[in-house]
Amino acid sequence: MTSNDDTQLTVLFTRLCRAWTGGDADAYGGCFTADSDYVSYDGAHAVGRRPMVESHDQLFRGVLAGSALVGEVESIRYLRPDVARLGLNAHPLGRRPSHPLLETDLRDFRAFNGRP
Repeated sequence: MTSNDDTQLTVLFTRLCRAWTGGDADAYGGCFTADSDYVSYDGAHAVGRRPMVESHDQLFRGVLAGSALVGEVESIRYLRPDVARLGLNAHPLGRRPSHPLLETDLRDFRAFNGRP
């Protein structure tokens, strides 16, 4: 819970945005733990990194192709010394703004031990 921890978490969010913008599902998945829970814009729930990577690979080659995830970390709250909640102001930008995926804001991201 130091400024270095805050920096690492901000860098993690930057990696997440770059992976999305680059359409790199493996790099995007690398921002999450192997046992992560991922709930998408439509409520679909994926458990574990692999299913989330597979679904984002399809999305990045489909409806999210050419989109970018932009935003910033607005706050970091440590729930425990090894768990942080990031308050984010982030949203995807893309060629097809009428698609629900491109109208959804990312607001909550949790990290453990300074890592996803």
